[in-house]
Amino acid sequence: MNRTARTNTRTNTRANKRPTRPHTGRGRPAASGGEFALPVTHTPALPPVEDFSEEQREQIGRDLMSFMFWGYFVDRKFHADPHPGNVFISPDGEANLIDWGMVGKIDLNLSISLAVVLLSMGLNDGTSLARTWIEMGRATKRADIAGFINDMGRFVPGIAGQSLERFNFGVQLTSILKFSSKRGIATSPMVRE
Repeated sequence: MNRTARTNTRTNTRANKRPTRPHTGRGRPAASGGEFALPVTHTPALPPVEDFSEEQREQIGRDLMSFMFWGYFVDRKFHADPHPGNVFISPDGEANLIDWGMVGKIDLNLSISLAVVLLSMGLNDGTSLARTWIEMGRATKRADIAGFINDMGRFVPGIAGQSLERFNFGVQLTSILKFSSKRGIATSPMVRE
């Protein structure tokens, strides 16, 4: 998995020639003696997703998930904007992430807690999920801990059996946030951001 798309880059000056006098782009010479230049990036034509077999697409998805999980749980630094427009697939089927302008960091305790939350979902254990969620944040004065544990006990079985194809972690996380807010559980700011 590459962190940037494979590109061919060249510098484009006016008409691809060096200007005789350096300019700032406003008709005045540059103060530092630089030149007026714009970087131009050419990306080779990327194949449409339909050109990949089902097996290749599944492998690309696994590679992307492995890369993101490595960031959350090992490096504890991650690409914070992994939408489809920031993923390019090369003709050989290698996924490349671009636009690293939003990068998140996660501390060890939160990383471990998020792993327990994911495992709790997969193992159909709403009680562990609820207790871990409370430990990640804090119970306010108005907290209804028993109610939150019951909410998660009812919520988790509905998602535990879902295939990864249907599982949407963002939607599930939003649901947990709503339940916790309703029951007076303050969520860690690192989870909300």
